[in-house]
Amino acid sequence: VHVRFVHRPLARYLNALVAAGLLVERMVEPAPPPGFLAQAPEYTDAATVPRLLALRCRKT
Repeated sequence: VHVRFVHRPLARYLNALVAAGLLVERMVEPAPPPGFLAQAPEYTDAATVPRLLALRCRKT
């Protein structure tokens, strides 16, 4: 399955959350699962450049 990569500055996400009255409680940039890079060599830079961002927020 092809997942299109779209780069956006981190500030764009954080500023949108602040504007919505949210407070970031936790931020995680998970690494690829073991074996992923061996199966998808076109994503070798995913070992050093985060591809996912997970945020836990709460309403202030």
